[in-house]
Amino acid sequence: MAVLIRECTASKPGLFTNRLFTFEERLNVILGRNNSGKSLLARAIVDLLHGPRPGVGLMDGSAWDSLYLEAVFSNSRGDFRFIRNGLRSLAIRRPGDEEKDIWARDFEGNGEGPAIEAALESLEGWKGLLEFYRLFEGASLSSLCYLPSPADTAHAVAERYADLQRVFVDDGAGFYRIYLSLAGQFGDEGPGKWVKGGIVQEVLNGESELRRLEKRMEIIDLEYSKHDKLIRERRDLEGSIKEKREEMGRLKRHREIGENVLARQQRLAEIEVSIGEREREAAEEERKKAEIENLTAKALDLFPQFREFNETQRGNLRKIQDLYRELRDANEELSRKMSGISSRKKIIKSVVLSMNIASLFAVIMVYGEILLRVEPGRKHLLITALMVFALAGVVFLLAYGIGTGRGRALADLALRVEDLEGRVEVLLRENNVKISEYRMETLYEFLLQYFEEYSEFTEMQMDVLKLSSALRGQEYLDRLKEELGELEAEKERLQTGVREDLALLGYGGEAGETAAVTLDHIFATEKAIEALARDIQEDEKVLERIAGEIKNTGFQSDEKQGLLERKGELVRSLKELNAHREMMEYLYGLFNEAVKARWKRQTEKLINRSSEIFHALTDKQYISRIDPAHFRALLEEGDIQGVHQNILHLQHLSLKLAMTDFLIDLDRPLPLIIDDPFLFMDDVRISRLREILDEISESRQVIVFTHISVPNQWGRVLEI
Repeated sequence: MAVLIRECTASKPGLFTNRLFTFEERLNVILGRNNSGKSLLARAIVDLLHGPRPGVGLMDGSAWDSLYLEAVFSNSRGDFRFIRNGLRSLAIRRPGDEEKDIWARDFEGNGEGPAIEAALESLEGWKGLLEFYRLFEGASLSSLCYLPSPADTAHAVAERYADLQRVFVDDGAGFYRIYLSLAGQFGDEGPGKWVKGGIVQEVLNGESELRRLEKRMEIIDLEYSKHDKLIRERRDLEGSIKEKREEMGRLKRHREIGENVLARQQRLAEIEVSIGEREREAAEEERKKAEIENLTAKALDLFPQFREFNETQRGNLRKIQDLYRELRDANEELSRKMSGISSRKKIIKSVVLSMNIASLFAVIMVYGEILLRVEPGRKHLLITALMVFALAGVVFLLAYGIGTGRGRALADLALRVEDLEGRVEVLLRENNVKISEYRMETLYEFLLQYFEEYSEFTEMQMDVLKLSSALRGQEYLDRLKEELGELEAEKERLQTGVREDLALLGYGGEAGETAAVTLDHIFATEKAIEALARDIQEDEKVLERIAGEIKNTGFQSDEKQGLLERKGELVRSLKELNAHREMMEYLYGLFNEAVKARWKRQTEKLINRSSEIFHALTDKQYISRIDPAHFRALLEEGDIQGVHQNILHLQHLSLKLAMTDFLIDLDRPLPLIIDDPFLFMDDVRISRLREILDEISESRQVIVFTHISVPNQWGRVLEI
């Protein structure tokens, strides 16, 4: 059942527009210059043949962008048209029925859609395509029918030839399919390690049913003794519920006592605050009284002269202040006038002195005829006149001093000052101040100090007066003491009540005598009550369940007899099934060994055939370097380290060509698509490859993409 590519239509902006390629059944060559889209078209055709199966394509999603590809594939069961519209959709149709999709997938947001196998399985006339997809699983399709360009081989992911095991060991007799069926039923080495089924599943189901029957019989046996056990459990549970209810009542009483204790402790706290406030008020009153006494004593100690100060003396003090101001003003006036007389006297003295000096110089000049000549008769007259002038100045100065010193105004001022000083002295004596201790010259300083001391004494007296006005009186203090006594008595009563209640709660000594501890006890008691309530509720549910079980408990002798009969039937059936399973597992082991042996033979055959083709292509140039071991490594690992890119490509090409024999044996010859195989070949190797391809194309379709011109005798030659 050969698979052929009949035709394809491709569009890609910048490369080709609705380009139609029609292929023959044998050798086809597509010519195109570099970067003309040959490699893209080759990979796209293989990916289209893969269909919608994910994870096995040669192209990533972006490579399909703006690419439209439509191809017709055929086998002996019919033709199938595959349509890929870039990144948008993929559809499969029958040629001639272009309006109906037998399967389609939208890549633009409509999810994965149904699997291709599931879609084909439900349709008539599509068995050929379904068999094709089931045979060529995973990456086996591209490993069999596609070889990339030598330039891509060095960068491509290693080939996965191990996926070809099914292709290599299957044959037309259906031996491998029988093996897969046995593996699915009895082995763990089938594809995907299938879940056991069939006879094995029947055995497993029977064993499970047997275990269920045995368990049920054990339950029936237990039910004979379960009734008495349930009665005992009910009695014990009812006793437990009763004890828990009694404990809950005791805890509730404790909670009430605790709440009473807490209320008393809160009242005690309020009393403590009230006692503290009243004690502080009483202490404050005592402090004020002590401060008044201290301030009074301090004032008398600092100023003893004011100790016996009466109203007369206070009046004298005001009079002294008034006389002091008048005395101060009179002295200032006297001092001002004396200062004025002294200043004028100095001026007159200076003028007289200047006149005398000038007269003396004039007498000397006249007498000595210096700068001035006077007749002798007038000289004595002039000198006498000058002397009289000088003497007149001295006389005027003396007369002015005597006249001003004995003026009426000065005399009055002096008398007034003396009178004021006398009156001040009298008043000071009346105030018990001994003026004889002071000189009159220091009277002003004394009076200033006297007034300052009296001012300080007066301020202290004012402070005492303010403090005295803030006192609440002895009556208030007595009332405070009475209230304190009442509060202390109430405190003692409450403390006694608290200690008695705490003794009921089980505390001793000072334990629990704080509100915080009592509150913790109340909370703990409340939690214990809630826990007991939950336990009682759970116990009552269990009690109801036990009552129901007691009601339903009975003797199941008839059921047990039926179970024993069913168990006997199952044991006989399982014995027969196990015997059959052992036989089939034995057959599976034989088939498994045969498949492994065939895989080994097929691998050796493929390696030897690949080695022959490789050395035929290279004219045995690498006969000493490349041996079957290299092909075995390439087949098992997909790559060989240390081999040149050109040689590695020839080895992959040899493997692809050698796989033709296996596809013929399987009656599934796939097309072989080769991308630019002549890239590193000379004319001799190209000629040898042409001979091999011509031979192979008799059994399978070959499509070669190249940029090297070839003669027409190569087959159908198309230009891209």
